[in-house]
Amino acid sequence: MLKRKTAIIALSVLLVFMTVACAAGNNNPPPPTPAQQPQTPSNNELGIDLFVVPDMTGEQLSFYADYVRKLLSSGLLIVDWSVEDYSALVGEQIGRLGNYMIFAFEDITGYEEMRKLFDEYEGVFPAGVIEDVLLARFPFSAEQLRRILYHLYDADTNTYHYEGGRGGGPIDGAVVDVNADGEFVRLSYELFTGYSGLDIEPDTYLFKRPGVLTLKQNPDGSHMFWSVETGDMIEAPTVN
Repeated sequence: MLKRKTAIIALSVLLVFMTVACAAGNNNPPPPTPAQQPQTPSNNELGIDLFVVPDMTGEQLSFYADYVRKLLSSGLLIVDWSVEDYSALVGEQIGRLGNYMIFAFEDITGYEEMRKLFDEYEGVFPAGVIEDVLLARFPFSAEQLRRILYHLYDADTNTYHYEGGRGGGPIDGAVVDVNADGEFVRLSYELFTGYSGLDIEPDTYLFKRPGVLTLKQNPDGSHMFWSVETGDMIEAPTVN
């Protein structure tokens, strides 16, 4: 008898719980109708034909990951330079002591390793620490690098004085053509900046800058950054 009363009580509790749960569910607001759904503005509604980063083939994606992306944030893809004419790289380009080549050193080295180097050298780097990385990847001599980074280089101590501290806005890119010619490879790329800041998928940008990064093949099959030729920046056109 006791077992039966216990079972009846348990069943009653379960029925009360289910009744409360159903009532709570019925109090939820109905799902929005299509007219009430939040709308994402289209490019046409904004009056601007915003840029979207194009898809890449496997070959293009490989060259982008190994070479273009390593220079993407440094600034070395927005100015013309070569071993014959590197005047655009000399001295300060961005703010106090900012320089495209020293930024490239940071990006190639990587964030975690740079943290260790800053901790070890406290902003005073032996010349070899920086030059060994850059000379292996760019066509410049040590003398040319010291000219490019003259505002950071101390000839008396053979050191570079650099404490980091850089900013920048969103930037993306893509390789759109790969043209191999003997020991050289010309990568046609497009950079995208001026992030629209709108909730549009995929990310959209206000400016596009085309260019060509030339690589020279090393004996081991890797490539050296050889030169950059840039095109004019293109602003997202208005929609007629």
